[in-house]
Amino acid sequence: MSISVLWALIYGIGTVNMVSWFVLRQRTVPPQMLGRVVATTRMIAFMSIPVASVLGGVLEQRWHNMYLIIAIAGGLRLLVGLGALLSPLNSAAGWRNPADS
Repeated sequence: MSISVLWALIYGIGTVNMVSWFVLRQRTVPPQMLGRVVATTRMIAFMSIPVASVLGGVLEQRWHNMYLIIAIAGGLRLLVGLGALLSPLNSAAGWRNPADS
């Protein structure tokens, strides 16, 4: 399989993930709080980049096994996804109809 097909798959799935996340956030957060919630989630997301870079560098320097580090990162992503799947985010109970605002 060509690497370009894999990259297309990764970016396609990432796009679906982003759109789903933004729609979920817009539907569950009250309109008067949306700006603060967006700013906070962006801050948390971007703050993790230098921390993850340093941590990845330290682990690679100690273990010299990038495949293991990538596998650990993938496992963490799966655990977070499983946590979201098992959380109240996966039900319609917290859904707020925008027309009610």
